[in-house]
Amino acid sequence: MADKMEGVEVASAPVDNAPTAEQLSQSIIANFALLDQAVARFDGRFTLRVLRSISSMRKSPQLLDALSTAVASLYASHQDSPDKRFLESALQKTSSAPANGNASKDGDVLPESFIYLAVLIQVYLYDAQKYSHGADFSSALVDRVREYNRRTLDSLAAKSYFYYHLFHEQLDPKPP
Repeated sequence: MADKMEGVEVASAPVDNAPTAEQLSQSIIANFALLDQAVARFDGRFTLRVLRSISSMRKSPQLLDALSTAVASLYASHQDSPDKRFLESALQKTSSAPANGNASKDGDVLPESFIYLAVLIQVYLYDAQKYSHGADFSSALVDRVREYNRRTLDSLAAKSYFYYHLFHEQLDPKPP
């Protein structure tokens, strides 16, 4: 009866629209295809589209689980990869192998995909306020970005440098 009366609002159960860890990891894995296109076409628009998706992903409480699943998916055929160990050490969580095995088609993992996952890990560490761990991870990541020296990494490198600076600023804040 109250729902038919004008001006009366009925309290409804809140709807949880937060993506599950599986949906979030599928979104991250789908972004690997965009990064592949960015490299193949030498077009930065695809990389920028991937970077724009970070803001919606960072709000999810399941980001850590999604990241560990995405790392396992990307490195499914490269179990002993130093890049995989580097990402897992930053997550402080061993990634479980995915059931469907979404490994990259050509056998090699693109540096763009690796740096994208690393930037997502930086975002997670910053939001979790793990500044010391994030600063160490960011320092090692910046060194790896410099080693690659690829133009297709410019947008991702800029984001990694940004978080590098944020972590170090939090460790040693200067007065205004």
